[in-house]
Amino acid sequence: MVYLYLKIRGIKNILVVRFLSSIIVLLIVAQSVIVEGQVFENKYDMRAPLNIPMVFAGNFGELRQTHFHSGVDFKTNGREGYRVYASEDGYVSRLLVSASGYGNAVYVTHPNGLLTVYGHLSRFNKEIAKYVKDLQYKNESWAIDVNLPKGVLKVSRGDKLGLSGNSGSSMGPHLHYEIRDAKTEDVINPFLFFRIKDKIRPKISSLCVYDLTRFVRYYDVEPHKYNLRGKVGGYYSLKDTVVVPSKVGFGLHVDDFLNGSWNKCGVYTIKMYIDNELLYNVEMDRFSFVDSREINVLKDMKSDLLYSDKIYKTWLPCSCAFDGLKCSLGDGILIAEKGKEYNVRLEVADYAGNRSGVSFVAKVDVRGKEDTSFCDGVLVSESSRKLFRIGGMQVDFGESSVYGDIRLDTAKYVSDDSLLFAPEVYRVGSEYIPLKKKVELSFKVGVSGVKGLFVVRKENNGDFCYVGGEYSNGFLKVRVSRLGDFALRKDTVSPVLVPLYDYNRKWLQQYSVLRFKVNDEESLVSSYRAELDGNWVWSYYDDDKSQIVCYVDKTRSNVKGLVDFVIKVKDVCGNESVFSRKFYL
Repeated sequence: MVYLYLKIRGIKNILVVRFLSSIIVLLIVAQSVIVEGQVFENKYDMRAPLNIPMVFAGNFGELRQTHFHSGVDFKTNGREGYRVYASEDGYVSRLLVSASGYGNAVYVTHPNGLLTVYGHLSRFNKEIAKYVKDLQYKNESWAIDVNLPKGVLKVSRGDKLGLSGNSGSSMGPHLHYEIRDAKTEDVINPFLFFRIKDKIRPKISSLCVYDLTRFVRYYDVEPHKYNLRGKVGGYYSLKDTVVVPSKVGFGLHVDDFLNGSWNKCGVYTIKMYIDNELLYNVEMDRFSFVDSREINVLKDMKSDLLYSDKIYKTWLPCSCAFDGLKCSLGDGILIAEKGKEYNVRLEVADYAGNRSGVSFVAKVDVRGKEDTSFCDGVLVSESSRKLFRIGGMQVDFGESSVYGDIRLDTAKYVSDDSLLFAPEVYRVGSEYIPLKKKVELSFKVGVSGVKGLFVVRKENNGDFCYVGGEYSNGFLKVRVSRLGDFALRKDTVSPVLVPLYDYNRKWLQQYSVLRFKVNDEESLVSSYRAELDGNWVWSYYDDDKSQIVCYVDKTRSNVKGLVDFVIKVKDVCGNESVFSRKFYL
């Protein structure tokens, strides 16, 4: 948006004033979407990717567990198979086939400087499907991620790219759609380019007040919640004075809903005013994928991980790299003076301009100084590296691994879990400590007993789950993006590979596909390969069903007669299982 501010003093010639006024009007009329110096004309002229009414299951920037949602999710009436269309002229610049993430996805680069992404497809169109299949056979891999040069696969606005689906990391049929800046790969809010119908205000269910007097353990603070009722025009007012500590932060549990859907979505803007001065402002117009990690400080990680309660905070433990955040107070934390009252107002809005808010008076309680009695534990600084040991495990926090300076608990204890390689469990803080960068753990294991050894982390339900690990010079090392309780397990048992049918017929073409169930309770499947007399067979791993699906295309096979069909599967520890059978082809 173009903003122009003029302060005209001492201009006596009315013609000059009128001329300047005309220029302002022309600038406003010529308004376009401006992103990092790139002007995108025709703001609302992007074609919708589906021919059904635009109803959304998720919107841009909403809080996910580890990232901001980078696009919008179009609902597809609970089923697959709707045609997906290109939003503008351009060319296919990237193709993705994966068992996770976006699944089957098409990336289209447009001449106007934008790039659009269409994810979780069930099928590609014929031209793209042939290109993908040729590449899979060339690389002998079902999974692909390839960048295409301009001109190989051209598309026009409204061309069919494929069919909507449920591939990849998808919880149900829908179309994931993104708009990016083609130059920087930053994601841009698609609602900037589509007119949407939305008359529903965001719903604020609770006000959260954080006692930050024990700031070195800010991650562990559980907020005091005020449930909100009795709103007037979307705004709540707390009649009683809210008693706060001398160092306090605020937050909101808020969900947004769009017309035609009861899926909980995120908000577009969050603002905090203290004594009518705007001190905190988040706008979800765009962000880079690198900055998406800032979700670790913009939401309450502990509430999300332990209670599935997504709280938008209006305070920060340190500076934030997220471009959409403006914080006039520095960190959004109120240092309150004893006896003084503060008028606090928190406001949220969706992209359509529907607003909700809460206002109250805050007054500090009797505690006038920061509590320093809670400063035990290992001190980790944002500005320097921290290296320390817990029994037989070494922990390496590199520089800028954490947000702000924190103290974390460490411990070594014994577990009675019979599946562990050794009973010792090492605690490094907790899983809800936000990390900027991964932390390296090194377990001293020597040379003997290394095969099949890997690191596990204890989950909330008490189970130990696979994390990874590589052996180097007497140590098993792993880099983790979440802290917690860690131990070692060993897996020397091969995966169980079971055909779902007998496959006892002689002719292979009597089976359209061959399916195999894979069970590996100890670790995870890392690789698989199906062959006919040593030639690669098109196959993929269905992670949801723990199945390998194989399809033999006679037109691409160079073997005939009596052939050996072999399928091999390995887990991450190198244990292998093999199934073989002879067929006529």
